[in-house]
Amino acid sequence: MRLSNGMTLCSVCMCVLPTNHSEARCKKCEANNETYETQHARLNAAFAKVKSENWKDPINATITATDEEIRVIEDAVIYFTGSLISAQRLKDGRVRIRAAGYYVNIGA
Repeated sequence: MRLSNGMTLCSVCMCVLPTNHSEARCKKCEANNETYETQHARLNAAFAKVKSENWKDPINATITATDEEIRVIEDAVIYFTGSLISAQRLKDGRVRIRAAGYYVNIGA
């Protein structure tokens, strides 16, 4: 996707592409062979593990997750809410995930 300022965005993750990049997707999305639909489904599944009943509310969930799953959950929370997460590994091995949520990030 080319913007009016001449910048080009990856059609999947919307990262800014280098000016000499000829493809529609970034190298990460190309390597993963990921389309917008597959990315959305992957992030939606991760977000479902931590979201509140109202997905726009703050997030405070305790789950069992590997470090890789936490990275995907972080991507998902950013994707859906614009919030950064705080992940704290508990003594029992579970992880507490917290984030401000969508409403806070839009200033509602």
